[in-house]
Amino acid sequence: MHFLVTAFNTFSSIFNVARESSCALNFLLLKFTTMFRNFINSLCGKLLEEKKNKLVSFFEQIDLFENFTPHELLTFTENLAISKREYSTNELVFEEGQTGVSMYFVYDGRIGVYKNYGKPDEVKLAELHKGSVFGEISMLRETPRTATIAALEPSILLAISQKDIEEFMTIHPSVAFKLIKNFASKLSLDLEHCNKNMESFKHRLNETIEEIEELSDDLKKCKERLKKYKATKPEEEQPL
Repeated sequence: MHFLVTAFNTFSSIFNVARESSCALNFLLLKFTTMFRNFINSLCGKLLEEKKNKLVSFFEQIDLFENFTPHELLTFTENLAISKREYSTNELVFEEGQTGVSMYFVYDGRIGVYKNYGKPDEVKLAELHKGSVFGEISMLRETPRTATIAALEPSILLAISQKDIEEFMTIHPSVAFKLIKNFASKLSLDLEHCNKNMESFKHRLNETIEEIEELSDDLKKCKERLKKYKATKPEEEQPL
């Protein structure tokens, strides 16, 4: 009987130690899991914050956002869906004639703007670099693209769709209104720049026409002189 009591007491002690060890192990595991979860959340938070800061810093350098406050820029980057797209050399972003549904910001690389891309009469209109904006006119007006866009080297673009901008306008109308106002201002400046270029081209064309007319008059005078010279030149004696 005494043997059974001793065995029972010994077993109970071992069980209690095991139970206490198990509780301690569970506590440590719980503590470790909580610390690991907090670490991951903190790391993700820092990475997300770093990404936001990079976007804010990028958009700060673009004329389209020059009058935005830091808070408005943060609202823009946090609440508007901005997709990052990577393009390889010669890869097309969109083609002339396609309906525009998104606008783009050049985040890195070089982008070419073409008319009649891939055809014998292909013309390179411009080359865009970091901070350049394109595609906004077709996106806002829902009209066909007026040019083909291709990457000249490995490039990264930030794209914003018309649908996302419309949703952003309903949630943050004041910031969206400021953005649309800046769009209008940009388009006005672009139009003014085009008009100046057209005036310059027109002036140069008129100068070229005048030069051609002067050359034509000189040519006529030369012809008249040659005609007179032939008329007054004595006939050469014929050999016997």
